[in-house]
Amino acid sequence: MAPNSWSGEHDGNKSVGVRIPTDEEFPFTNDLRHVHHPKGKIEQYIETDSLALQGLVINLDGKTETDPLKILDDLIKGKAAFAPIAPEKKKR
Repeated sequence: MAPNSWSGEHDGNKSVGVRIPTDEEFPFTNDLRHVHHPKGKIEQYIETDSLALQGLVINLDGKTETDPLKILDDLIKGKAAFAPIAPEKKKR
């Protein structure tokens, strides 16, 4: 993990994202945020019996997953990944 001046719940707030144009239909995206922060969010969804935000995690088919138990299991098995671009936040 890259060093930063925060600790605890603030870990992951100093993310770095890079997008580079390519000859493909989409740019190359490299998101260097700390992965323990989103994983903790998935665990929080499990504890509160809530669904994860649409677009937070994608499966092997490139489709989004919202069931936090399935997400955690798939992340451990290497069958899912956090999406490189943050999802839209729920409107209150």
